[in-house]
Amino acid sequence: VLHGTDGEDGSIQGMLKALDIPMVGTGVLGSAISMNKIVAKRLLKDAGVPVARFMTFNYRDRDSITYEAIVDNLGTPFMVKAASLGSSVGVSKVKKKEDLEPALKEAFAYDREILIEEYIHGREIECAILGNYPPEASNPGEIIISDKYEFYTFDAKYVDGKAVKIEVPAKLDKDTIEKIRSLSVKAFEVLHGEDFARVDLFVTKDGGIYVNEINTIPGFTNSSMYPMMWRERGLKFTDLITRLIQLGFERHQQSKAIERDFKSSLKY
Repeated sequence: VLHGTDGEDGSIQGMLKALDIPMVGTGVLGSAISMNKIVAKRLLKDAGVPVARFMTFNYRDRDSITYEAIVDNLGTPFMVKAASLGSSVGVSKVKKKEDLEPALKEAFAYDREILIEEYIHGREIECAILGNYPPEASNPGEIIISDKYEFYTFDAKYVDGKAVKIEVPAKLDKDTIEKIRSLSVKAFEVLHGEDFARVDLFVTKDGGIYVNEINTIPGFTNSSMYPMMWRERGLKFTDLITRLIQLGFERHQQSKAIERDFKSSLKY
């Protein structure tokens, strides 16, 4: 399990594919598009998956980004995010004009592209995906964040052991659970996920459900959310690992059936 740059963005996956080594998890294409928040949001939106309203900018736009234009499009508060990082690195919440410049500086320090999106005030919900043809969704879990944090920050995730409470399964009505599971599978398929992933969503008080992002390599310790959601469905940690290894080998064998060479009639 390799997290972050090179581990999740298709780099390692491409190397393994070139070396013809079986691997577990999403391949080059799905890893690359899922890691880039801008590409992923556009694909999800085009496929009819509900996502937060957003704007995108690159480093050439840096001096033309204004607080007023963002508020006109997205309202306030809003989130500023580096396009291709995880773990809430390079992410800031902007509530007033004075917050924008530090947020832009932080995001552009990590990427040449940034995503600015409306802040969705809702419950942090996660859903685990397993398998292919078709993939299966777990019952969702919930991350309940301490009031001391504005959003699910890096420190809340990894530093402060008392920052969050985890509930698996999440306390949601049956219809909402089924909608979350259905949307999670759709997001996984739209972004070319393979074998396993965790889909992160928001559920608002008025019943709105928004896909935030997909994690093609979710946390995978025995106490991580992904295994916890499958354990709730009766799948033990060791059995989950065995299933993933099987999926990796199955896909590798299936890829062998695809023609790689074209027998041309050209004469040299």
